[in-house]
Amino acid sequence: MPPKRSAAVAAKSSHRKAPTKASAKASTTSSSRKRAREDTLPEKAGPKRQKAASKGLNHPPTQRLNAYVFGGNENGELGLGPSADDEVVRPRLNPHLAGAGVVQLAVGGMHCAALTHDNKILTWGVNDLGALGRDTTWDGGLVDISDAEDDVDAERNPKESTPGEVDLTGVPEDTIFTQVAAGDNCTFALTSQGTIYGWGTMRSSDGVIRFQPDIDIQRTPTPMPGLKNITKIAAGCNHILALSSDGKVYTWGFGEQSQLGRRVLQRSMGSWGGLIPRNLGLKNIVDLGSGSDHSFAIDASGKVYSWGSNNFGQTGISTNAGGLSATVTIPTVVESLTNLQSGTILQVSGGNKHSLARSSEGHCYAWGQLDGYATGMKLDNLPDEGVIRDARGNPRILTQPTPLPDLRVSFVAACGDHSIAICQDGQPFSWGFNSGHQTGQKDDNDVEVPTKIECKATRGKEFLWAGGGGQFSVLAEKVALDE
Repeated sequence: MPPKRSAAVAAKSSHRKAPTKASAKASTTSSSRKRAREDTLPEKAGPKRQKAASKGLNHPPTQRLNAYVFGGNENGELGLGPSADDEVVRPRLNPHLAGAGVVQLAVGGMHCAALTHDNKILTWGVNDLGALGRDTTWDGGLVDISDAEDDVDAERNPKESTPGEVDLTGVPEDTIFTQVAAGDNCTFALTSQGTIYGWGTMRSSDGVIRFQPDIDIQRTPTPMPGLKNITKIAAGCNHILALSSDGKVYTWGFGEQSQLGRRVLQRSMGSWGGLIPRNLGLKNIVDLGSGSDHSFAIDASGKVYSWGSNNFGQTGISTNAGGLSATVTIPTVVESLTNLQSGTILQVSGGNKHSLARSSEGHCYAWGQLDGYATGMKLDNLPDEGVIRDARGNPRILTQPTPLPDLRVSFVAACGDHSIAICQDGQPFSWGFNSGHQTGQKDDNDVEVPTKIECKATRGKEFLWAGGGGQFSVLAEKVALDE
């Protein structure tokens, strides 16, 4: 999920600046595999919740995680509290999450969410449009950190810049959450029973905000209508995907760039028809992925489908790729990812204008925008086919998914305009646009090829997951239960 934050929204609060690049979203996946009861019950759960969890369709993750954060922090996106630095150059352990028992993380446009072992949802970052799902009203006033005079003791809103619990007072007591996903200004949570709660809002291309046809902004969690037996959710900027237990895909949100993968009928709901979840007609789907304005689905046979914005070839579909308003209007098979010589695709992640895929053999495939090195390839060493050049002959777009050499990965995250991969030995690598140190490297030059994120804080750690916004990133470290 590579959601992006609009400058118009950020400007409403004088202490905030919008990022210059769109952000990604990647969130950890929720497993629907059956596990032993003792491995799935949230600790400290009451009797009603224990019963719901033991009989549920989905089970919450159990692996404890530590979160390491880096990059831009002007709006409290890193969750380090009100007095933290505006920019964190190298990965830093978030102390507010270290003892919280986090088991899953999601990164949105300018906010983050975390699911804990005891069934809490924590959020932090910008809350202008309700993305945090809780009241963050603060009497301290709003100050632009970067513009404050030297003698002004400027602080961010502590209720936004510090992880806090989502208001679950309207949620039934026996509800067990198994996954969270974050968009630009919205957050969604999947339950063990296959239902979804959501809050925040979504924004159309012309600036209109709407969460549901009759709701502009939803400040606390509310159930999403018409969805059942859902096993996974994925979030783009302003659109959401949901996978059901019978392999169907549902989408909703704003779809001006075809990111919903379906025609939005106007006759029943007017211009808000896209905000109602609808079935795409795909069958036997086993996994989902989303970019800012494009989407992916993988079926049981290994076929990869994509749709949505294709102005930089980010769908992997070469037809019409690179056109100013190019889109793929319906789910279309990405042939170059379907007929691999070795292995099949297990995961696809979209950023702003680029995408990554991970194969069963551990290969990392990249395609999309070449500017800023988000694809991790040297521009003088590109493949002969699939490259679109500008009028001066400079390479701009790679339409052909291409494996990155010397990487064997267990997880990939296409962030805003940068990328992070977790290698099979648990070590993180990053590359791409780096103006705010969102790659975690020691200088702010763009990172041309995959480069190990290595510093004192990460040395000797084993990482499982990564996610990133436009100018910040998060790594998740595997934590032993006896630590």
